[in-house]
Amino acid sequence: MPTINGKRVCPTCLEKECHPNNARCLDCYREYAREYRKKNKKKLNAYKRKWRMNDYYSNPTTRWKEKANGYVRDKIKSGILQRQYCQICSKKGAQAHHDSYLKKDWLNVRWLCQLHHSEWHRNNEIILPKNILELEKMNRDSKERMIQYKKDIAIEKKQRKLEIRERMLARQAEMQVYRNEGKTYKQIGEIYNISRQRVQQIIAYK
Repeated sequence: MPTINGKRVCPTCLEKECHPNNARCLDCYREYAREYRKKNKKKLNAYKRKWRMNDYYSNPTTRWKEKANGYVRDKIKSGILQRQYCQICSKKGAQAHHDSYLKKDWLNVRWLCQLHHSEWHRNNEIILPKNILELEKMNRDSKERMIQYKKDIAIEKKQRKLEIRERMLARQAEMQVYRNEGKTYKQIGEIYNISRQRVQQIIAYK
């Protein structure tokens, strides 16, 4: 990695400092990301579809929002709603934005470009029906219970492994005493009613 005055320099342009979270400067990374999206468009779209479907079936809020957005899309196709420019910067290709997802407000949309749409959601909270919020809380609680259950299972497995290891080491010590007395693997196996190969495995256990 090239450096100037002890600071990492972007290996692509050799001019600007590397971004703290990346091996390139911000401009070079953006250019790389654009090229990657162009070359892997199908792969990324398939990944997005899969993620959206998983989120759709697992998240009641997402399902409700998709219903509202689908309702708006239908009204645009039928001509009842007209797609407009961004109300802030007048940019073309604006998105229909809901301040409220109450069913009575599904057609009460504002038109914002992607930049201002994202900015609004970063700084504001949407309004959702009470029953959807309750479902969301139940869904979140069930996920937390599942996470705790998996943690408990992992702890139990670890404890079982430790118990098995302790028993194996204790049995190994017993067999080692018999080996020191001059008994063969076969004779030790007859004492414990196991095969000679199993006795060898236990004695070699680490």
